[in-house]
Amino acid sequence: FFKDVTEEVEKREQMQMLSLVADRANSGILITDGSGKIEYMNAGFEKLTGYKLAEVRGQKPGPILQGKDTDPQTIKTIRYHLDRQEPFYVEILNYHKNGIPYWVSLSIAPVFDTQGRVERFISVEADFTHTKQETVDFTKRLEAIERSMVTIEFKADGSFLSANKLIQDKFGGQEEMAKVARALWSKLS
Repeated sequence: FFKDVTEEVEKREQMQMLSLVADRANSGILITDGSGKIEYMNAGFEKLTGYKLAEVRGQKPGPILQGKDTDPQTIKTIRYHLDRQEPFYVEILNYHKNGIPYWVSLSIAPVFDTQGRVERFISVEADFTHTKQETVDFTKRLEAIERSMVTIEFKADGSFLSANKLIQDKFGGQEEMAKVARALWSKLS
């Protein structure tokens, strides 16, 4: 009695490779059932959130990870796509188990069974807190400059484009600003 086990060996090797990818990935990988309750998380997700699978199995991830500064519109966007059972990408502010906020890019895709029903959702989260913080800091610096310095924008042909509130308060509305800007541009060119 002989049996060709080549196909079974190949499937087992493929499963081992997939398991290796899921368990060793730096990104957080989360699998929920069709109703959104946590079934699996990889080590990357545990590191990112501080939670162990035993603590959160059977719960929905949103209430666990979202906090006071998580944007409600982002939560609505997530719900919208989940309800429509479609894959999507979003950026969201989540909270570590210890309360520290972090930003993730979140990609969620449904997995369908043979009858076309959602069987699971697979979520991949990548932490980009450092990059997001740099952007926030840069924006704050620009806003501080806007509040403390006069800024006027011109088009390439020298026509007035805009001015910040600081100079508008000094010289009046847009029409007055346009006159000031023309005079200034003529001295600069």
